[in-house]
Amino acid sequence: MATIVLAQTPKTLNVEFVGELQLNRPAGQLEVPPTSDIYVSGDYAYIGTFAIDAHELYIVDVSEPAQMALVATVPITGTAHDVKVDGDIAVVAGHPTDAGLGGITVIDVSDPREPQVLSKFTAPCGDGVHNVFLRARRAYLAHASCPGLTVVDLTDPSNPAVSGTWLNTIPGFSNIIHDIFVLDDIAYLSDIVSDVGGLVIADVSDPDVVSTLSTISVPEGTHSAAAADGYVYYNAEFNPGSAMRIADVRDPSNPVEVGQIRAGDFVTGSFLGSHNPFIQDGLLYWAHYDSGLRIF
Repeated sequence: MATIVLAQTPKTLNVEFVGELQLNRPAGQLEVPPTSDIYVSGDYAYIGTFAIDAHELYIVDVSEPAQMALVATVPITGTAHDVKVDGDIAVVAGHPTDAGLGGITVIDVSDPREPQVLSKFTAPCGDGVHNVFLRARRAYLAHASCPGLTVVDLTDPSNPAVSGTWLNTIPGFSNIIHDIFVLDDIAYLSDIVSDVGGLVIADVSDPDVVSTLSTISVPEGTHSAAAADGYVYYNAEFNPGSAMRIADVRDPSNPVEVGQIRAGDFVTGSFLGSHNPFIQDGLLYWAHYDSGLRIF
């Protein structure tokens, strides 16, 4: 197994800053809301926020990155922790607030400039939903505090309904799933709890039946994962020295860790580490809380 340790790098390397957009400040709010998640679909970016007194989805036209424009705002009851888009449907996942909903908000974005809320679904887990993945008209809900997953049928997006649940029965894992990533018929579930966490690999060929295939134990737990071309990339969270782990999953029932990448230039004194990987067009984008972005 190979381990790559990155040396101190320049502030920017092979990346050019091209644009910036200041989000609106909601009425009555003193500070600009912090962004929680960004999902790009076509010419539009869907941006979640989780300010204390205003939770919203912002839709931004990014067809010209140097001249981005806010085109719509959707109020969300609950935090807007995670955003996913599949075709004409956007789903915002969140935890409950004093205002209400901990679950998902389903939005028609067939016209991104005129989004329409179709439904709101309260998660069976009282603490709501931290991350969501959309596939085959299903929403896979990771609660990040309550055990397991909830599968929600969005065939009729105006009337979402629970169509399945999952718990990991393999000993030695916490069942607290922070994130889920699905590629083809295989789901990668990030069990986040230290000492009893790691990566769980499951079959979702039947979208309503999540069947555990294998697991990889990770001492510091797993925060997020992404897969491509027979490999999965997964990282922990509250540990600046933790690695991006890489496993061969061409046989998902028998994953083999084949390498690690460690970044050596985190912000001094930070207890935060990496946040999540993203893969597109043969490149791995590795985002960090307060130490920037690395691209491989």
